[in-house]
Amino acid sequence: MTTDGLKLYSIIQTRQELHSSLDALVAWSDQWQLSISSKKSAVLYLGQNDVNQCYVIKQASVSRVLEIRDLGILIDNKLTMSQHICNVVKKAQTRASLIFKCFHSRHRATLLKAFITYVQPLLKYATPVRTPYSVKDVTKIESVQQSFTNRLPGLSNLPYTKHL
Repeated sequence: MTTDGLKLYSIIQTRQELHSSLDALVAWSDQWQLSISSKKSAVLYLGQNDVNQCYVIKQASVSRVLEIRDLGILIDNKLTMSQHICNVVKKAQTRASLIFKCFHSRHRATLLKAFITYVQPLLKYATPVRTPYSVKDVTKIESVQQSFTNRLPGLSNLPYTKHL
């Protein structure tokens, strides 16, 4: 049995503290007979004084990464969510386009229900964690709804504020 989704978060003052934490993690996994895959493990360093340190779990080196996906959210070493938001917007735009391609009806209420059902969950997933703080990211997210409502019958000539 392996430990899936195990995370070790720690504020580290010295490298020895991190090595001790990793050793404690290995001891815990051995005690509970859960193996840790070093191939699936990664170190994401957050902070200003990045020390190019090699980390080891059970004689296997753990790779260092600049970004990592956790519960569907792409987190980078600067804790910006721009790349994650770009990925979400791209996926949401694809789904929004598929609504117009796959639905024969052009009934506005039906299309809006499809948008709310299939697209909005992508845009709203984990918003407390990845709430966009830059105007650029907010504009990207908002552009999905704006372009969708522009394609709705009877709304294309109206300003976006009237779409809402």
